[in-house]
Amino acid sequence: MTSHASHSFHSTADAAVNAARGKAALLWLLATVAAGGVAWFGPRVSGVAMTLHLMGFVLAGVIVGARSIALRGLTAMTALLVLGAASFGRWAPRLFEWIDNSLADQLALLTGIDVIASQAAAVPIAILAAGAATAVFLFLGTGSAAVIATTIAATVASAGAPFLPIESDLALAIAGAAWTSAVATALCRWGVQMAKRASGACCPTCGYDVRGLTSPVCPQCHEAIVIACPLNTREDRIDQGLTLRRVG
Repeated sequence: MTSHASHSFHSTADAAVNAARGKAALLWLLATVAAGGVAWFGPRVSGVAMTLHLMGFVLAGVIVGARSIALRGLTAMTALLVLGAASFGRWAPRLFEWIDNSLADQLALLTGIDVIASQAAAVPIAILAAGAATAVFLFLGTGSAAVIATTIAATVASAGAPFLPIESDLALAIAGAAWTSAVATALCRWGVQMAKRASGACCPTCGYDVRGLTSPVCPQCHEAIVIACPLNTREDRIDQGLTLRRVG
């Protein structure tokens, strides 16, 4: 690749990556502020049920934004993810109610603890169940181990909310806001990584940064690399090791 072609490719890739990072930072900030606002005002104004609805809508917005950054667009998978997140306020309370009514009694029988204690234990279990279900469908939509790991870790941390020394509804709302912010971080990082791969800055197989590479093989996963860059002259199209695909 000539120095002109290499510089042109680097500039194009860098611009695409920087734009994705800027969008991701803005998306994370908006999601965190929105989740914090819901956590603060929701329990006081509209109660827990509506707070869960609003948190679900915030997560749905993050999903749309992250998939847009990742250049995935409004696909059927995006629609399914948004539907699952936006309906959180409907299915999560039913899950909590079922666990509270069914599991709490079984837990009391199996462990010998009283009903009040078993009902208190049912709340963290319900949080873990809802978080695990969310982690699964987010993983199906991203295929990212980092996303599912972050979601599960945030869920485990949120399960301790009922034990905080503050009013329970507020504790759960704060935990929900922190959970949303953590998951938004993971989704934004995934979106930027996918944008890097699409720009040609990364190996499409493993995500290794290939800018400046002079070999046709990724040094990390050993797969052949196809780099898309704007090549305008015959000299720019001379292949000096990398397989080049003309774009634009």
